Amino acid sequence: MKLRYKKKQLIIYGIMAIVWSVLGIISFIENENNFTKYSYLVLGVVHIIIFIIYQHQGYANITNGVLIVGELKKKRISIDQLIEIKHVAGDFVLVSQTNKVSLSKDQVREEDWKEFLAISKIKDLDPHQNNS
Repeated sequence: MKLRYKKKQLIIYGIMAIVWSVLGIISFIENENNFTKYSYLVLGVVHIIIFIIYQHQGYANITNGVLIVGELKKKRISIDQLIEIKHVAGDFVLVSQTNKVSLSKDQVREEDWKEFLAISKIKDLDPHQNNS
């Protein structure tokens, strides 16, 4: 199961990639003799890379009962070993004996979030779902 980024966030990174890349190309065409032409291109390339990573990898993955969150430094937590779910400032904090993982509901597509909350272990531990 994959928790994907919201389309709005992907669109923002795509637009930023286009804007920075176009600014870089224009500054090279105009032969500006300063470092900004390189910074525009670097920012464009960075945003293109971020867009591709976000599109391909998603926000989080659940594979074989293990939740993996993050792009560069991945955090892992086994869903079977969860002992508590906390709600802190709109984020879900999943707690096990050994580590914690935070998930932001605002960054995940609604249909993926509903599927995530339907997992039996999550449903059992989430106090907000038990009350409704």
